[in-house]
Amino acid sequence: MAGSAGAMSSRAPSSPFCEVVGAAKLPPEVGGADGLCAAVRAAVGPHLSVGKAHVTVRVLSPSLLSATIRTANGTMLSEQKFAVSDARLTPASVGRFARSIADRLGEASRG
Repeated sequence: MAGSAGAMSSRAPSSPFCEVVGAAKLPPEVGGADGLCAAVRAAVGPHLSVGKAHVTVRVLSPSLLSATIRTANGTMLSEQKFAVSDARLTPASVGRFARSIADRLGEASRG
């Protein structure tokens, strides 16, 4: 599994664009920090150039994520949260979370 295995504050920088904190809490089927960041890049890629945007995803539990997003111009967007109430995160649920991040970045780029 990609990502860091350690303390809650462990960081797994998957790329300059995406960083995951607490990747060890991700269910294995998600693919670790690399899988999560790949989903975000895939969701964002078709819609806009990320430039110097940065996403920090915090894995709060195997079913709860939060993300802070800094746009290419340095604006911090409101925190995005995502929870699965009846199970653990799956690749499909991570994809939905990634699309919500892409939508938020798209809204910010349009003003």
